[in-house]
Amino acid sequence: MAKPAKFSSIAHRFLTFGSPISGQAIDKLIPLLPLNEQSRVLDIGCGNCEVLLRILKHFGCSGVGVDINEDVLAIARKNAEQRSLSEQLSLVKEAIYDVEFQESFDLTMCIGASHCCGKYEDSLRFMKTLLKPQGLILSGEGFWRRPPNQAYLDSFGGRREELHSFYGNVELAHGIQLSAIWSHETSDEHWDDYEGKYRLAMARFLAENPDFPQYEDYMQRSKSWYDAYLAWGRSTMGFALYLFQTTHNNTKPRTTP
Repeated sequence: MAKPAKFSSIAHRFLTFGSPISGQAIDKLIPLLPLNEQSRVLDIGCGNCEVLLRILKHFGCSGVGVDINEDVLAIARKNAEQRSLSEQLSLVKEAIYDVEFQESFDLTMCIGASHCCGKYEDSLRFMKTLLKPQGLILSGEGFWRRPPNQAYLDSFGGRREELHSFYGNVELAHGIQLSAIWSHETSDEHWDDYEGKYRLAMARFLAENPDFPQYEDYMQRSKSWYDAYLAWGRSTMGFALYLFQTTHNNTKPRTTP
């Protein structure tokens, strides 16, 4: 069976971001964030830290990236060093609920990694507990553009209840006393670029490494996923970024003494 972390590291090697998001949208958002040199930012399921590093570069602030995949953390370290951001970035290889944070954050992020916290709404609740007063949450989450075909769900073992609608993600945030103040939906062009490079990276790796021990497992998983995307996923699943603020000011930060 394909190991998720190893498979993901190989499949993402041609991609700038670990999720189907627009770099242009991120670059337009960053200058609008109310951050400065004293700000602290947390990225849950940070991967290669591309979004976090762009924020640190723009504001000169500090950030923490948390992930359990050492392969992507190594890439994040290298990227930070190349951009002279190593002193501003702390990386933690641990499950998010095992990390004891000593301070709260001005911005908490979880982009395409809500599974690190359980479910989407769990990630929002958890990030909210780590916020400073007036802090913000940047979440990246999938959604159903239309009700998924059962054959599509069967192709990857998915369930309808795993995702909500575009606005359903916002409604869940309302229930956690969060209000959306910005959003951006991934375009078909960016979806195609993401899924195409995800497939191509794996196909090339396997072509270059025919004796790879998990060749058959990785080939079948990659082919099945991309075929399902082309047949159903492209018109069924969406992805969006949401920026949330709290709807009240009495949130107590979740920090340790």
